[in-house]
Amino acid sequence: MNTGVMHTATYGVAGIVGLAVAVWILIRPQRGVLLFAAISPLHYILIFALGAGFPNGWKEGLLGFTAVCAVIRTRWSAVPRFTQPWAYLFALLAAIGIVSALVTLPMNVALSPIKITFFYGLVFPIIIWLRPLDAGDRDHLISIMMLLGLGTGLYGIYQQVTGADALAAQGFAYNTDIRFAGGLLRSFSTFGQPFPFALFMMLVLLVCGSVAAAQPRRPRNLVFLVLTPIYLVAMSTAVVRAAFLGLLIGLLWIGFHRYRKLLTALGIGAIVAAAVTAVFSGPVLSTFLSSNSLGERGTGWSDSITSILGHPFGIGLGTTGSAAEVVAKATRSSSAPYQPDNYYIKVAIELGPLALWVFVGVLVVAVLHTVRASRAATDPVDRNLCVGVSAAAVAVAAAALVSTYFEIFPDDAYFWLLLGAAASTVVAPRRDTTNGDIGAEGPHDADAAPVDAVPDPTTLVR
Repeated sequence: MNTGVMHTATYGVAGIVGLAVAVWILIRPQRGVLLFAAISPLHYILIFALGAGFPNGWKEGLLGFTAVCAVIRTRWSAVPRFTQPWAYLFALLAAIGIVSALVTLPMNVALSPIKITFFYGLVFPIIIWLRPLDAGDRDHLISIMMLLGLGTGLYGIYQQVTGADALAAQGFAYNTDIRFAGGLLRSFSTFGQPFPFALFMMLVLLVCGSVAAAQPRRPRNLVFLVLTPIYLVAMSTAVVRAAFLGLLIGLLWIGFHRYRKLLTALGIGAIVAAAVTAVFSGPVLSTFLSSNSLGERGTGWSDSITSILGHPFGIGLGTTGSAAEVVAKATRSSSAPYQPDNYYIKVAIELGPLALWVFVGVLVVAVLHTVRASRAATDPVDRNLCVGVSAAAVAVAAAALVSTYFEIFPDDAYFWLLLGAAASTVVAPRRDTTNGDIGAEGPHDADAAPVDAVPDPTTLVR
């Protein structure tokens, strides 16, 4: 068959499928959010496998289209109340960052760091506000995370078994995909790098583990709890201390607030995973306990203090981290941008101490609100979901001390998505049967009951 005809047929089929998906999302915009959750952990491997055939900008396109659909489908006479208070502070941070970028960078270059830093934190609150995830959507989200966590985790373990040379033979590049820590191969699974892989597994363990504990006899949840050691082993193959730090703090948070049995079970799983890892890979413990990496970071952070004190309003958005790499390519700069490996330091350097306090406020408000939502929830699943999300937020806050978490895709996007899922328990506690028409059954019950009100047990209908 003629190559041109094949290409035309391929594009035709892709167009039909794309149109069908667009209509599917238009009918119920929440589907766009779930589709994003399902594809984003596979972003790198799809680009690796399909090359130019898979558009790199699908993320922004999908969420932008979903936001437009949410606006179109919203009944403005019955708009759900806004239950994401952290978004106000993040909008303030975004305003500071946008002004900084426009002042210090050319317009065409400024858009990239603005998108990297603020896009997901702005678009998810809008979508979730207009089209909150109902009980069914939230359940699907947890299933997606469990399945993707297992699949990507097994692939990460496979990479350890097959070895670096075999991965190189498959087309993965040394020092780009294939990396080592103390002679130990760092699995990257479908994410391209170890950090997003390990941090995603951290989110899965905390959020899905908390939800599974609410209904441990449900087959899906039982399988997840039984397979928890596999998730832990998979996370350890990436050799990312930020993920272990976040997981430990998140588990302690869950144990303190809700479910001590879950803390015990996952603690036992962690011990088993650590023992297996130590037996089969001697350098693991020495790599994790090595102080060289933290020492180098500490030196860099100390040097950054001078810059922060000398620039109270920062040196400009997109001057450090991965955003700076994009800017350097756009401006054809030959200098290597500074990698702070600490998101708080990054914010302080780029936007100044005031913006740093605003960012800290975003995290604090997010944690407090999800805890409050857990206390107001009438459904034990929603209650544990909110506790798990609050634990994930605390874990992310800790992980950001030793990583630029909010520049690491898809984990940065998942952070805002999970916060939106927790906020949805307040305004959409039930399963929606009206294709997402929020006003179809009148105003939400939550409109009459504040998030910190005493729950009414008679409203439990799931």
